[in-house]
Amino acid sequence: MTPERLSRILAAYGANPDRWPAAERNAALRLAENDPEAMRLMREEQRLDAMLSRHAVPAPHAALVGSVLAGFAPPSRLSVLRSWWTRFALAGAALAGVAVGVLTLDVMHARSSGRQAMTLADDQETIFTPLDTDEASL
Repeated sequence: MTPERLSRILAAYGANPDRWPAAERNAALRLAENDPEAMRLMREEQRLDAMLSRHAVPAPHAALVGSVLAGFAPPSRLSVLRSWWTRFALAGAALAGVAVGVLTLDVMHARSSGRQAMTLADDQETIFTPLDTDEASL
């Protein structure tokens, strides 16, 4: 156990040894008993732990509770409609992707079979055209 590791344990878990990792607890306690710097760190963490344990969080005001609960109201008709439009837009984008994939396969198949592609002229290329082919083989 090093003083640096003890410092990290104290910062992470506080001064209560019951909260420290069990595998390192005994070594950390021995270091804290024998090293003056480690004892100083323990006292600082004990003061911080005591200060934190005295802190009390006040209960929320009724107005705050009411406004939070009002946020859980059922969705309006407009928000439900927007949700459906979003779903239709995503489905449309997916269908467009499928259509592009099918057309790409048609263009590639047309090139490999020697026939004219359905949507491309002889001098047009697509982003899917391989770079290492020469024009004679098309």
